[in-house]
Amino acid sequence: MRKIFKKKSNLILSTTLVAALIISSGAYNTFSNPAGTKTASAASTTIAALEYTYTDSSDIETNAEDAEEMELNNSKYGSKKNGYDFTTGSAKLYASLDGSSLRKLEWSGEDYTCSSHGSDVKEPVMTAGQKNPWASGTVPYFQINFSTSDYESVTFTAYLGGTKKGLKNFNAAYTTGSSTTFTKISGATVSLSNNKTMYKISFSLPSAACDQSSVKVRLQATDLVAIGGGYVYDDATGGENAINHITISGTKASSSSSSSSSSSSSSDDSSSSKTDSSSSSSSNSSSSSSSSSSNSSSSDTSASSSNSSSSSSSSSSSSTKVTLKKIKLKKSTITLKKGKSTKVKYTIVCTPKTKAAKKAIKKKLTFSSYSSSVKVTKKGKITAKSTGSATVYAKYNNKTYASLKVTVK
Repeated sequence: MRKIFKKKSNLILSTTLVAALIISSGAYNTFSNPAGTKTASAASTTIAALEYTYTDSSDIETNAEDAEEMELNNSKYGSKKNGYDFTTGSAKLYASLDGSSLRKLEWSGEDYTCSSHGSDVKEPVMTAGQKNPWASGTVPYFQINFSTSDYESVTFTAYLGGTKKGLKNFNAAYTTGSSTTFTKISGATVSLSNNKTMYKISFSLPSAACDQSSVKVRLQATDLVAIGGGYVYDDATGGENAINHITISGTKASSSSSSSSSSSSSSDDSSSSKTDSSSSSSSNSSSSSSSSSSNSSSSDTSASSSNSSSSSSSSSSSSTKVTLKKIKLKKSTITLKKGKSTKVKYTIVCTPKTKAAKKAIKKKLTFSSYSSSVKVTKKGKITAKSTGSATVYAKYNNKTYASLKVTVK
């Protein structure tokens, strides 16, 4: 009797150690590197860029006399009403000298110096004039409209400059969707110390501005102090401010990086990991109360599971390996009104094609989104919070198997 008990105890201990190693390995992968090394080293790519270059035949918008002389009817870059197109990607640039009505952009009459582009460079400028003077109590700005759909960790860089009678101090603010309320971005400021010199402003966009179909960034006047001293409205019809060399970059939200930079997503992953650990612990307890042959089968299954890929799992009560092939969404895009909710409808395709296998996968399947436009529960309930767009990801064992586009109106 003692020999049998000793043999059985050793077998249980062996099974427990194997399971513990599996749990330890899973926990390590979940907390120290949720989506593999690709997430940490994912390269940032350019979403949109603006590099306006002056030539005699590619103006921004010239005055009527110059346009007639140069035989130009309109700018190849766009107009104040429709916005000026970026030279790379889909984005638009607007300007407002009084903080409400739009102002056209022209080429600078005087050449600027830019640390990254040399000296004697003509830059696009908005200029104060008789019809568009500087005015006290206004907030002049440059505005850039673009999309960050499917991008995270978005960064923004631009160069600003001006003449002595131009604005000296700027900060950055943003909004998403159709909202007209702009939120200042902490630390995103620049002061233009010298006449006709371009200065760099660079910052990261808040997570709320990532993965959005419509984002607006304003580089707006902090005050109305002039570069040369005094205030711009002291000489209301003089002075200009320039903008150029804008780059918007981000990391593409893919199956390998979709769980790396959102705290809510990480929380979901942690919960999933805890569920996995609890499930493994439960299977060990079940194994300890089984016969010697059952324990042997469970031990073999656990070892097989530790060698399988992250997209497969093994049943604790059977040696059959459960593998998720794909998640088929009923719809790839949906539209929700603010305040409304829905649940993600999907079909699990796996092997074996049994109810038990699908149930096992469903327990570990989680849903998440980076966007502040929606609230997503781990089980796939989506609630529309604010106007904008979002991508909801279906993940299993830290790998994305499907994504759903959501538009909130």
